[in-house]
Amino acid sequence: MDTSPAKKRLGAGTSPANFTTDRTSQKSTRYRHATEQRRERLVLFAGVAKCALPKSYHERDMVMELAEKISSELDLIKADAPDESIADNAVLRAAEACRSWLDGSLTQSRKRRESVLYSAHAGLLRFVAYRLEQLSKDAGDSRFGRLPVRFILPFLSNLKPDRADEDIRVDCPLRACQDTSTAEKGVRPDYKDILLMAESKWSVHEQNTAYDQVIRYTRQMYACQPNRRFAWGVTMCRTLIRVVLLTNDYLISSEDMDITDLAGRTAYISFIVSLCYCTDYELGYDPTVVWNADKKYWVIKCPDSTAAKDGEMRVVNYYALKPIFEAERLFGRHTRGFAASLDPNLVDEPDTFIKDSWPYESSDSQHTSRNELDILRDIEELIGEDMMDELGIIRATNGGTVSFNKAGNLVNDDTSNIMEPIFADFETALCETPSVPIISKGRASAEENLIRNILLRVHRRLALQPLGRPLHTLKSPYELIIVLADVMVAYSTILKTSGYLHRDISTNNIMVVGDGKRIHGLLIDFDYTVKTGEARLAIAERTGTLPFMSISNLQNSKVQRSELDDWESLLYVVCWLGVHGVNQDEQVAYRQEIDAMCSDDEFYRPPLAKWEAGTFDDVAVAKKNDLEDDESFNDRVLQYFQEGAAYDELKDMARSLRFALFANPELSLLYSGVSAIRDIPDKPASRKGAKILGKSVKAIEKGVKTLKIGAQAFGKSAKTSRKGAKASEIVTSRGSGSYSERFSIKYVNPFEKRLELDARNQINDDILALMDYFKDAAIAALHKMPTSDF
Repeated sequence: MDTSPAKKRLGAGTSPANFTTDRTSQKSTRYRHATEQRRERLVLFAGVAKCALPKSYHERDMVMELAEKISSELDLIKADAPDESIADNAVLRAAEACRSWLDGSLTQSRKRRESVLYSAHAGLLRFVAYRLEQLSKDAGDSRFGRLPVRFILPFLSNLKPDRADEDIRVDCPLRACQDTSTAEKGVRPDYKDILLMAESKWSVHEQNTAYDQVIRYTRQMYACQPNRRFAWGVTMCRTLIRVVLLTNDYLISSEDMDITDLAGRTAYISFIVSLCYCTDYELGYDPTVVWNADKKYWVIKCPDSTAAKDGEMRVVNYYALKPIFEAERLFGRHTRGFAASLDPNLVDEPDTFIKDSWPYESSDSQHTSRNELDILRDIEELIGEDMMDELGIIRATNGGTVSFNKAGNLVNDDTSNIMEPIFADFETALCETPSVPIISKGRASAEENLIRNILLRVHRRLALQPLGRPLHTLKSPYELIIVLADVMVAYSTILKTSGYLHRDISTNNIMVVGDGKRIHGLLIDFDYTVKTGEARLAIAERTGTLPFMSISNLQNSKVQRSELDDWESLLYVVCWLGVHGVNQDEQVAYRQEIDAMCSDDEFYRPPLAKWEAGTFDDVAVAKKNDLEDDESFNDRVLQYFQEGAAYDELKDMARSLRFALFANPELSLLYSGVSAIRDIPDKPASRKGAKILGKSVKAIEKGVKTLKIGAQAFGKSAKTSRKGAKASEIVTSRGSGSYSERFSIKYVNPFEKRLELDARNQINDDILALMDYFKDAAIAALHKMPTSDF
């Protein structure tokens, strides 16, 4: 009989604050996240479809005339008096498929299902495509003599698209075709080929649900289309249609277009015809990232920074097989990364990392994100070339703002150009939408600047060397420890030498260089970087990647950000990879295990799930609860780490980092999870307060022991002894009965007043010593492992 203790089920437990208390399934979490995004980012703007219109005035007029003609033809068909020129059977079949939708009789159908809307909408799209093709080929009418660039046709409806990362069917995905030959053929949807998503609902009261689903589907389009800049969407609630533009920051929706009404139908058909004639740029594609179908690689045009210095605008072509990471979030910077080469013949031996992103830009210098190219070159100048090489700090070889030819003029790619026809009026609409947060209330000196801070993003692209690879390519936690130690040494050197705070330490921004026993870490992505002392650093703003943001950052605290926030982010990176697994195989196995548990129990909540879902405040509360004391940290985080000696070492690193940041004697008890409130003499502390105090004292004792071990490994025993003695005094004096009689204890944010601390540099050095200690131990462990394991 097996008497060994059973491994605790992931997420299970008796703690009232356990992961399962949220009682939310994975599916519900995704829906909730989409709902939150819609509530925060939805802006109603009647003229949004103008952004799809061709830029040429002649073509705009042609689009409007075509839309009016096709709409009037449908009006005649609806009245059983079709135009005599329409004799083609395919056109008539398409018209018949949508006729009951146009005349409103479909709403009286007993088949009150969304599927009838799929068929009707598909029929309308086919009719428009057929008539556009016929009218543009009609030599007798020179007004419509130009063939469309593309035709908009439906994929098969109600199917799960290929390359989907969640098991969900989509209603009416649309595709772009060169002709109408496949109009009546069933084509299975694939996220890499979907032009836009159309979501249908039978009830007019389900408009918000339709928005939410468009958000969910479009997110996957971004992940599967490396050249996607923005996206269009359509919602259909019975006979009411809305056109949606999804930018980096907003979900911009038109007003209702009633398909049974001539004006509403004409407006929607005008949008579809615009999509047929506009450029790829207006469709949301990037003309500077092109797939070469013959050679099977991407051609990426990167700004030549050398030419930019001379006042010229030139580009350098790079070649990449595929992105090494995609833009997986619908809103935000849409950062993508490619492993690329300057030589197309060496595309399978890349040596350059191409970073493509959309950071904020503003006329207000307090909010504008500094150009990453300038930051990297500034760091190189201040640190020196030799030190850059020694530390493995990334360099920019080319880069700048992406530009393209628009109507004969070279323009920068930014959100003002995307929304050019409506840009000025949209600012006004934004002011009149109180539900949409703009940066933060009261954070700008003028309303106009406040709007532009969030509205304007600029498309930037950098060519960086050396080329790193993602963390999931590591083979063990020992390698991870070495990589993290290297990265934070480089981080601290940059901070001390040039004064730059990174402010986005995350799993995506730490790369790996080398392999086997000669591995090294690489810190990338300086988009959020600011210099200590800059005015904007004193402004509360949230920066970073949600699961790895510090508690103070999540709460948008007025406390000035410091290196302690970045070290806290590193702690979350360690915990995240400890639970999910370091390498790709472990992460896949973990995901499969979680999926199986979710299938068995729809209310199952995986560990750390609350770190990546919900509002900023929700995530902050979850992290506070998880890191409140040793017991909570162990029960809610550490016990879910993967198994093995290497992961035990990773656990020890996590414990040491938590202690240094949340229970460090240099911070004093006032800043380590509890706050002593004076002016309550001779009043015994509550039982709860005494319990919290006891846990804090234990944390200090354990943490000091860890610090001693780490410091002694580097010959700093004397210094640590003094520090240990000082810590012992704190433990002895503040853990005594007289202390309990004089103070009342309560939990607070440990970093609430960290600006007042003079010990930040010492804390930084202590943590670096710990990282070195763990790195040495990891190197020793790797050297004992057989070479075949690498």
